[in-house]
Amino acid sequence: MPRAPPKRIQDSDDCDSGEEYGSPSPRPAARKRTVTKDVPLPSLDLSHLESQSRPSRSRKESMKQQENTKDAVNAKDAKIAQLMKQLKNSKKKEERTAAELRERDVNKAPAESEEEDEEPVEMSSYSASFISKGIVGETAVKPLPKKLRRSGEAQIVTPLSRNPVSRNTHSEQDDMYDDPPSKPRKQLRSSSPSRGLSFRQDPASPGGYDEQENMLEDPSPKPRKQQRSNQPGRQRRAGGHAQWSLAEAAEARKRSKATKVTLVLRKAEFVAGKAPSGSRTNLKDYTEPAARLLKRAMHRYEVRIWTLNPFPGADLQEEWVKEIWDEVCTEAEERMELTVRMAGMIKKYGSHARSTLKDGVRPLVAPTYKFTVGDTPEIISANIKLWKALLEESAFHYKALQEPLTRSGFAGNTIIIGGLRGIWFRTKAGRGVTYSEYFSPITLVTLALLFTAIEFCIDEYSSGRFQQANFDEIVNKDRYDVHLNDLTDWAGLMPPVTTSIRQQMHDSCRASTGAAVIKSAGRLTEGNRARALLELTAMNTDLEADAGAGAAE
Repeated sequence: MPRAPPKRIQDSDDCDSGEEYGSPSPRPAARKRTVTKDVPLPSLDLSHLESQSRPSRSRKESMKQQENTKDAVNAKDAKIAQLMKQLKNSKKKEERTAAELRERDVNKAPAESEEEDEEPVEMSSYSASFISKGIVGETAVKPLPKKLRRSGEAQIVTPLSRNPVSRNTHSEQDDMYDDPPSKPRKQLRSSSPSRGLSFRQDPASPGGYDEQENMLEDPSPKPRKQQRSNQPGRQRRAGGHAQWSLAEAAEARKRSKATKVTLVLRKAEFVAGKAPSGSRTNLKDYTEPAARLLKRAMHRYEVRIWTLNPFPGADLQEEWVKEIWDEVCTEAEERMELTVRMAGMIKKYGSHARSTLKDGVRPLVAPTYKFTVGDTPEIISANIKLWKALLEESAFHYKALQEPLTRSGFAGNTIIIGGLRGIWFRTKAGRGVTYSEYFSPITLVTLALLFTAIEFCIDEYSSGRFQQANFDEIVNKDRYDVHLNDLTDWAGLMPPVTTSIRQQMHDSCRASTGAAVIKSAGRLTEGNRARALLELTAMNTDLEADAGAGAAE
């Protein structure tokens, strides 16, 4: 039978028109929704999600945030501490002001006793002093009878009290001008401040003080004065007078004398009105007289580097700076404060001194020792050979540059005198002439430093070519120590002769400047020096002969 055709499905809202029934489909087609007035869009109900709160997100602070928080807390604590300190100081100041006002009101208070209202008694009729009985109580006993001193009779002095006495906070002038009594058991005010205590010590009574004449003792002090005397730090005798010990009086005089001799140092001023912003300060930044004093101090520090110690330690540098500043201020009659900045400027001149020495020697090395400038193999080889020969056993400072066995003229090379003249004795205003006391005679330190600079400049030809180097302190200090030891041994062979040689170096260099040679009294003349040298040589020969004969026996 023929197969019946498939039945078509009517169009509806759930199926698309044109689709056949039973057609294979892996996935049902999405239904299309038609939006009309009667069929609105579907809405989602999210009310159940609104009730659920989103959990807070916890985040750990970074190290930077923790540091910032810590710094903020510390700054806040510091500010609070500062405010508390200011508040405390304000309270103290307020308390001091209130105490001063109370004391002023007490001093200005009217008389509290009828005894103070009585008329003052004339004191001019009394001519004698009365013996003090020391500190008495408020309840006074029968007053002492008035005693008059006869003409020619020795004064009666008051013995020093053994009771401990402490100083009150009020001024010493209050004790010096307390109101004296006028008659026994009655306190009267005196308008004359001349009736105070006299700190004149009686030589006949050690430890005692002699009061002024025309002064009476009153065992009953004023109520107001008694209130002051009961304050801690002061004791009063009868009549309201302060009682001082000998030690306290000496201390007061010493403190007063120390106050008088205190000097106020003048501060250095800058040309711009303030310190320069950079780290380096020059002389031109200071006004006079600070610039002039600094320049002198630098030159004197430089001279000490050349003649006393070219490589001083930190402590020695500080000591030198203080000594030099005191010297230049005393010479100029100017007392000025030495600041840290100024001290640093002076100490930096030490490296300037060593560089000046090196720069003065360098031009003399090549012409003196015949170093040649060039790049040929012959020139390089000759320079290296000369460099080795000059540094062997420090041959460069000898007068005759022969083999070690025939070498002579210790410290007699022409570069020695040439270096002295070129660096320190170029003109009459040179350091060697201005500071002759440091260079006469030429010190062993100066010669050792000069030897060090010469060796350093020779070493610049070690490769056969000239190569400029820096004058390093660490390396050259070892060279300096070696040369100083050699010079010390040389000077110890015959101290008078070596001293004369070094003095001749100074005199020759000074004469080349045109400055007059300073001759000290008792110096050996040339003839006497030559004869003395012959005598020493003969004595040395005799001593060697005696030593040889003794060894043979």
